[in-house]
Amino acid sequence: VSWKQMNAEQRSLMREAIKEGWKAWLDTGTAVVINVTDIAEGETVMRARTVMNFKDLISQGKATGKKRAKARVTVAGYEKPPSADQKTDSPTVTKRMMKGGFGLDESPRLFFDGVVEELISDGWVQNKLDPAVFMWFRHGHQHAKNTTGEEDPDAILLVYVDDLRLY
Repeated sequence: VSWKQMNAEQRSLMREAIKEGWKAWLDTGTAVVINVTDIAEGETVMRARTVMNFKDLISQGKATGKKRAKARVTVAGYEKPPSADQKTDSPTVTKRMMKGGFGLDESPRLFFDGVVEELISDGWVQNKLDPAVFMWFRHGHQHAKNTTGEEDPDAILLVYVDDLRLY
C-alpha cells in the first residue's frame, strides 16, 4: 500500500508497524542506529525499504472486517556511500547492518514464535505431540467429538519453516 493512499489514522497505525519492523532488526543485533556522518570512507551503504500492507484481523476463524498495519523491512541493495562534502539540511541517522538480515540462526524460531502467538490468540489449538500442528474447532475445543469420544478438528494447519499448509 502506498503512503500517499493512507488516511491520517492508517498512517498512524503504519508508523507503529514500521517501528515494530525496525525493532525486530535492532533487537536481534542485525542493525544498529548510526549517524550518517559516522559512515566510513568507502563503506558500502545498503538502502532499506519498508513493504507496507494492511492484513485482515481474524477472530475465531472469521474475518472481523478490521485491518491491522503490517510493515516488513527489507534491504533493497547497494548504494554508493555519501561523500564527505555532501550537505544535509538536518541531522540524518541510518542503521548499520551488523550481520545478515536473512538466514539468521534465530530467524526460524522468531518466525515460528510469531505464528504460534497469532494462531493461539485466534483460537487455534497447538497439538501437544507435534507443536508444528495446529487445530481449529468451529464450535470450540470441547464440542467436537467423534464416535470414539475423540475430538475432530474442523481444520488442521501445519507449519514448516516459513510455509503454512491448511487441511
